[in-house]
Amino acid sequence: MKKAAYSVSRNNRYGSNKLTGLGFVTDRDLIIACNGKSGKAYIRVFEDCVKNCHAILSREAFAYVWNKDDDQCSEFGSITVQSFGGGIRRIA
Repeated sequence: MKKAAYSVSRNNRYGSNKLTGLGFVTDRDLIIACNGKSGKAYIRVFEDCVKNCHAILSREAFAYVWNKDDDQCSEFGSITVQSFGGGIRRIA
């Protein structure tokens, strides 16, 4: 099992939603920790989805934005970086 950053999109008749975070990948499955509506924690398994996975592009990084006031507003996302003065800077 390897640790991986994930982004799973789901579209249905009620709209679309996106799950992002850190999880674990086996040879075939993605395993993530979730919280239910009642607040109970559970493990969710996306079976046989690794064939649809792809690597993050070389100039794109996965980032976590933490909202100290309201943790529910914290989120994962991607940013684009560029070499600058011996380091990197965010450009998008």
